[in-house]
Amino acid sequence: MQLLVWGAFCFQLVLPLVVGTPVISSSTVTSAHSPDLVERAGAGPSAYPYDKSSPNDFSWENWDPQDTETQQADGRKIFRSWIDMQEMVYYAWQEADAKSDTLKRWFDEADADSVKKVLERVIDPKVVVNNLGAVTPLMKDWVLDRNDFASGCTRLKNAYSASNRGYFRLCPKGISQPEAEDMECKDLDQHASQKMKSVAFSMMHVFEGSHSVTQSRNIVT
Repeated sequence: MQLLVWGAFCFQLVLPLVVGTPVISSSTVTSAHSPDLVERAGAGPSAYPYDKSSPNDFSWENWDPQDTETQQADGRKIFRSWIDMQEMVYYAWQEADAKSDTLKRWFDEADADSVKKVLERVIDPKVVVNNLGAVTPLMKDWVLDRNDFASGCTRLKNAYSASNRGYFRLCPKGISQPEAEDMECKDLDQHASQKMKSVAFSMMHVFEGSHSVTQSRNIVT
């Protein structure tokens, strides 16, 4: 996918945090349900069960590390999209830092530093690993639960999260969305639309809805 598309994806999601106005309706929501992060049935959170992970990656719960079919296929797709999301955020940060035309399509040039501060809640652009900004320690507080812990998934919902920077769930519809490598610029509109939806997009939308990121409102407004 061309990098310009990553900038469009990420700026469209960050826009509400800077100006307080949603750009497009989304089936990714933040739930009012706040699960107890200690007293939970089943195995506790663990590292990515199907390969190596980085120290600040989110944790996984109720995923079978021995599964070789559906769970592993879904898990690997989600993890690839997690890397895609980091690429999205890092590219958007670079465009904001350069005050590029991509940034100015979505924001006033004067908003560049505010946009960067929101994105820096997710990645640290000063620590570059494999040509990406390293994810911040805030991200490791997240837990991806394979179970529908709040019974929040519907046939129309991509994902949802607890409201207290805790657990999140990617619904079957969300996991069925395309990956970055499956999308091309020619398939997208020239404006923010549903055609931008991908697994990485839904993940970023979940994280953007957390207190750890939205507290940046105090920085940018």
